[in-house]
Amino acid sequence: MISHGTGGGAETHYDTALALAEAGFVAVAVTHTGDNWHDHAFSFTQRNFVERPRHIGHVIDFMLSSWEGRNHIDPARIGMFGHSAGGATVLIAVGGNPDFDLGAPFCRDHPDAWDCQRVKTRAGPAPAPSPEADRKPPEWHHDPRIKTAAIAAPAIGYMFTKDGLTAVTIPIQLWRAENDRVTPNQWNADVVKAALPKPPEDHLVPLAGHFDFLAPCSAALAERAPEICRDPPAFDRTAFHRDFNAAIVAFFRARMDSR
Repeated sequence: MISHGTGGGAETHYDTALALAEAGFVAVAVTHTGDNWHDHAFSFTQRNFVERPRHIGHVIDFMLSSWEGRNHIDPARIGMFGHSAGGATVLIAVGGNPDFDLGAPFCRDHPDAWDCQRVKTRAGPAPAPSPEADRKPPEWHHDPRIKTAAIAAPAIGYMFTKDGLTAVTIPIQLWRAENDRVTPNQWNADVVKAALPKPPEDHLVPLAGHFDFLAPCSAALAERAPEICRDPPAFDRTAFHRDFNAAIVAFFRARMDSR
């Protein structure tokens, strides 16, 4: 399973999906309703992170019960990869419970943080929850069928405490970009790394920025979306992705074969 970041889509990590498929995995990338490149209805809201793991569960249900190639899937060897908001989606899906009460204090202390700025100027109104839902804690969807996970530059890391991640006991591969200005490591990936009950397989990518975990951009995409396509000086995204995808494939192979 592959979960994209805010504003992305099923194609965002196409090269990683292809690498997994070429290695013999069934790679399934979703486009999250309400948080993708043409639909921002839920972006930067709690509802987004409630709904995203549910999407993953529904897709796994479909793949195991209705997809015509379901006999090619080993239900005991399901893994997941996610980037940014997709990384947070992974953490929730595999047992994590973020504490959204930590969001407001964080943004008061860090008003210039990338996500805090977008909470204030979010495109499109979020559907208003009912008064009853306002009084109830969120129901996080966890899926024990997911046995192994890789996350890159996870978002809302500051909302995950040790208690919130205590149930995340599967093998985790964690990727951090040295120059991440969107989900800075000290507030996100580093927090997750310290809070996980078992140390993850940790990778810090020198010179990389937040969006360097996305597939290399075509010339047309680079013109339309320079924010996600502009690489730091001296950083070769294409070369990095050869190593990145190989490491993800190796991680899933090793951890699934050892279970």
